[in-house]
Amino acid sequence: MARLASQSKLGYYPTPSEVITHLRRSLRFEAGTRILDPCCGSGEALEQLTTGLPVNTYGIELEQNRVLDASKRLHSALWGDALRDVPVAYNQFDLIYLNPPYDFENGGDEKSQRLEFRFLRRFKSFLARKGLMIMAFPLSALKSEALVDQIARFKDLEIFAFPGELYEVFKQLVIVGRKDSCTKAAYEEQARYLEKIAGMPAAEVPAVVGTTERLASKEYKVALVRAEQQPFRFESYRLDPDTVDTAKSGVLTKALAFLEPPTMQKFRPLSSLRQGHLGMVVVSGQCNGLLITDTDEHRGRMLVQGYVRSSSKTVEEKEDDGTTISRTTRSYKAGLRVLYVDQAKIVTIAQGEDEQEETCHAA
Repeated sequence: MARLASQSKLGYYPTPSEVITHLRRSLRFEAGTRILDPCCGSGEALEQLTTGLPVNTYGIELEQNRVLDASKRLHSALWGDALRDVPVAYNQFDLIYLNPPYDFENGGDEKSQRLEFRFLRRFKSFLARKGLMIMAFPLSALKSEALVDQIARFKDLEIFAFPGELYEVFKQLVIVGRKDSCTKAAYEEQARYLEKIAGMPAAEVPAVVGTTERLASKEYKVALVRAEQQPFRFESYRLDPDTVDTAKSGVLTKALAFLEPPTMQKFRPLSSLRQGHLGMVVVSGQCNGLLITDTDEHRGRMLVQGYVRSSSKTVEEKEDDGTTISRTTRSYKAGLRVLYVDQAKIVTIAQGEDEQEETCHAA
């Protein structure tokens, strides 16, 4: 799939229905189990996986239109960034289905972590001991030693490739494992196996690991293993006015009363907000994921993302007595990335630098 399409969809790749069908055939759910999809999209995958079964389904989604669709398919769907807006519900889910965004968190430099690793490390905490983790991700992600380390810690780990043409297009894998004690020998064996797969030619992987068609012939029990001694907590820090029942809870009224001074309605700024004010809002990340349509300049749809990067510079200075002192100065540089969806280009505007343009091509 084109990288342009990936960014315009915020890294959202729905799991193919055929793969979900194979998973559905292999799973045996105990009544009352809790299932979580931290990147649920519109909720189709979890709905297909559990339709007609006596289980409770939960989802998290960043894009607001998709979360509204998901709320119609799942028992509960939260709007927010799954890595930042949702507090950890430790050991509260019996199964987690994870299909995270496929990319690096900060553009792929040497200090970046793969998003698959960050999602797995965080949502492993949501999963109860002996709970089942199912995760879909691209073969290329196994180049990350940190991700391999996290995956290899699951007990009874199994790995499968997408079937047929689906694998040829996306090169995606599915892992199934339990959150339970794993011996050192088992961990090392599983880590070596994952590293072996990562180093193989991509076309050879399905023949070695098998596809999800083989997964469909297996049986995995999803039992009530979550911790019942603590209150269940599933909430987002992000307030969605469209889903808050203000008549019953009053939460929106209280929030606005807290945020707005009593005289806000009578207040009028001395002058109109300038472009610099808007720029500060954007680079601080408050508009990340916002899709704007610019009709005046005929630039079409734009997806914006702000960022602030830090850098340090160390200078050595000699004192009068001959001693050397190192002084380190840290600085911060704000920037903005704009994806012109209809023109297939990305423009990066960084503080103190010339504008840079990048043309997007299909991967």
